[in-house]
Amino acid sequence: MHDIDNVRGFALDTGGVSVLYTKGQVVFSKSGRDKGMAFIVVDADDDFVYLVDGKLRRLCKPKKKKKIHIQITKYTDTVINRKLSDGEYLTDADIKKALKTYTGGPDPEVGSDD
Repeated sequence: MHDIDNVRGFALDTGGVSVLYTKGQVVFSKSGRDKGMAFIVVDADDDFVYLVDGKLRRLCKPKKKKKIHIQITKYTDTVINRKLSDGEYLTDADIKKALKTYTGGPDPEVGSDD
């Protein structure tokens, strides 16, 4: 499995409850047109997280989303986390591969409204 002890993250205060948003962490959108889609956290600030999926939201233009509009998971891809933390070269293909590993499917989308 993955070595969670070596994951580098950053804690953010959200109304008295400290939530850890970790670079490389898989999250799901709870609202908007991307509802139900899986993303990977690449950065965060006080009110927002910056998300990519390697397909529609690429590393060159991450999705800025309010923290209240995402569902966090306990899964963090250690390869993505290491590359982001160390400033190593990261591609959209790396992001897609990590999401495919987590979701077990060909597409990072979990459900659809069809």
